[in-house]
Amino acid sequence: MTEDIKIRRARGSDAQCVLDMIVEHAAFEGGEKFDPRGKLEKLRSTLEEQTHYECLIVEVKGKIEGYCTFMSHFDSWHQNKFLFVDGLWLNEAVRGLSIGTSIFDRLHQRAAELDCDSIQVMTPSTNDSGIRFYKKLGASEANKAYFTLPTKTKQDWR
Repeated sequence: MTEDIKIRRARGSDAQCVLDMIVEHAAFEGGEKFDPRGKLEKLRSTLEEQTHYECLIVEVKGKIEGYCTFMSHFDSWHQNKFLFVDGLWLNEAVRGLSIGTSIFDRLHQRAAELDCDSIQVMTPSTNDSGIRFYKKLGASEANKAYFTLPTKTKQDWR
């Protein structure tokens, strides 16, 4: 089966498949409602450029079955770079095949290329299987909450 699994850099032509998986991922996490309307062309462009973030695609027997988005960040407290995993999704049919571990092998390689000291991952506290997976990889749990604030326009600041 491993010869049927390919992890590669995403292309703009993968945008619809990635967007469909983002919709599934958002529903799985059960948090904020994700509205895919108007996002396809922006995603297609972003996947072509990959300047803001990078995206890996998982193909199994030629079918896209997962994605992983990540980017380099800087930690001001520790004064070092880290690789931040923004999203990791595998369709249910391909979970348990060690694909996640293979993705993290690729992430470790990319982190070294970018001179990052660590890899950070965020997942909902209710994602028990994800938490078990990250701990199995040797990750330690950070005791922090993640918040999102809408940006304000100049008019809002007056």
